[in-house]
Amino acid sequence: MAISWVAEDVFLIAAVSSNFIPIQSSVSTKVDHNTAIDESGDIVLTDDSNAMTEASATYRWNAATGLGATFATIQVGDTYNDYLITSISVKTSNTGWPEVEIQGHKHAAGAHTNATKYTMPSGTRTLITGAFGAVDLMGNSISSDVQCTESSVTVTGNHVDITDENNDHFEGDTRGGSVAYSSSYNGAVANISGYGAGMLNIAASTQTSADGFDTCTVSGVVYLAAG
Repeated sequence: MAISWVAEDVFLIAAVSSNFIPIQSSVSTKVDHNTAIDESGDIVLTDDSNAMTEASATYRWNAATGLGATFATIQVGDTYNDYLITSISVKTSNTGWPEVEIQGHKHAAGAHTNATKYTMPSGTRTLITGAFGAVDLMGNSISSDVQCTESSVTVTGNHVDITDENNDHFEGDTRGGSVAYSSSYNGAVANISGYGAGMLNIAASTQTSADGFDTCTVSGVVYLAAG
């Protein structure tokens, strides 16, 4: 077996834009191993079914603009390289460029077709340009006393698969799409009312230290309509 020192574009996302540079990926296959025993408890019959491959890949965006626009095309529920996309996450940091993590799966039998799709909100896509630095995805509008140091946005949903008479994949779909947001700051947030316009479950946590400045994290969620 050859040993490679190249990160694999598992989902072939570079077909959407060559600015997606794969930096890490993982692929794992699992299968239901079925057995039957005889009167002595020894295994006499075996059968494998419901084989599925799960994949995850992290990409770095290789441009200062254009990243957010790609998520009008790359959606939860889309199929890339036969993998159904189940999660799309973008992370930004004040020490680097945005990184994108995509997760998905495919089945050995009964490929996914016509899955429900969920798209990252347009306002979020506008914020994520691809440029160096942290993007305040919680939309702080009330305090200049805090500075965003990192953030993340994750589009996901509840994916359900069902099997056929031989326990192989028959059908599956994703529903209940949502977007989870989080931004971390140097400085303490005194009032979260100016954060996360249009979001639900707004929450904040503050960390203090005897040997450093205060830091805090604010998070929220948006529920998506399919489309």
